[in-house]
Amino acid sequence: MSKPSIFSRDYEKIMKRRRRRNIISIIIIILLIGIVLIYFKCDNKFGDIKILNRLTSVTKIFKTEKLYLTSNKKINDRSNNKNNDLKNNKNNDLKNNKNNDLKNNENNDLKNSDDKENKNTEEINNDEEDSPQNINTVKFSLTDGQNIEASFYIVDGKRYFSKIDSNNDISFDFSPSRKGLVLCSLKNQDMFYATADGSLIEITKEKYVSSSKKEYPKYEELKKNPKYIWHKDPKFIDEYNIAYVSELPWIDDRHINYLWVYNLKSKKHRYISNTKLQGHKIILKELHGDFLNLLVDGKSFEIDSEGIIK
Repeated sequence: MSKPSIFSRDYEKIMKRRRRRNIISIIIIILLIGIVLIYFKCDNKFGDIKILNRLTSVTKIFKTEKLYLTSNKKINDRSNNKNNDLKNNKNNDLKNNKNNDLKNNENNDLKNSDDKENKNTEEINNDEEDSPQNINTVKFSLTDGQNIEASFYIVDGKRYFSKIDSNNDISFDFSPSRKGLVLCSLKNQDMFYATADGSLIEITKEKYVSSSKKEYPKYEELKKNPKYIWHKDPKFIDEYNIAYVSELPWIDDRHINYLWVYNLKSKKHRYISNTKLQGHKIILKELHGDFLNLLVDGKSFEIDSEGIIK
C-alpha cells in the first residue's frame, strides 16, 4: 500500500488506522505461535514418536518416489535402448539392403559389361566371317557359257551368300535370308535359282501357252525378236517367291511390261493381271518387310507374294 501524502487533510487518520492494523497483525501472530507451542508441549508422551513417525513417513515417501523415479528411468532406458536397437537394426538392414543393391548393381553392371563384351565379340565374329580368311567362293556355269563366281560365309554349318562378281552379263538378287540367289542372263534371258552349296536350278519359262493352246517357245521367239523381254530383273518377294518383268502374255510389238511371279515350291510361273501393274516401264526395287517395292511408269507400288497391292 502506498504511503499517503503528508499534505493530505486525512494524513493523520490514515496513519493511525495503519498503525492499528499493524499492531493487531502482530498480536494475532504471537497468539498463533503460542497455540502451536502449547499443542506440542501438551501432547501425550507419544507426541515425539508421532512426530518421528511423521518424519519417517515423509522419508519413506521420498524414498518411494526416488525408487519410482529410478525404476521409471530404468524402464525408459530399456525402452530407449530397445527403440535404439530397433532403429539400429533398421538402419543396418537399410545399410545392408543398400550394400546389397550396390552389390547387385555392380554385378549387373559387370553382367551387362560381359553381355556387351559378348555382343561386341559376336559383332567381331560377324566381321570375321566377312574377313578374307573366312570367305569362300562357289562357281556356277550358265547355259550362255558364263561362269559366275559368288562368295559366301558359314555360320553354324549353314552357308550364306555374301556377294557376287558383278562383272558379268547378268541380273541377280539375294533371298531375304541370303541362302538363295536368283540369276538371269542378259544374253539369252535364261533364269536360275542357286544356293551356296553349289546347287544351280534352271527356272526359265521355256514356253508360253496361249488361251487358245498355241505354244510359243522361248528360244524361237527370241530368235525372231531378240529385243523381246522374256525374263528381266528378277527380285525376291520372300524366300520362295520371285518377281520378274516380262512382255508376256502378248507376243507382239506393243512393248508393254507385265509382272510375273515364280514360286520355288510349286515351280510355276504366275501372271499378275492387275492393270495397275502394267506399263511401258516396270522397275523392281527393294523389299520393305514382306512387300516388294516397284515403280510402274513412275508410280510406286508395294506388292506381297501373291502380287496383291498393299
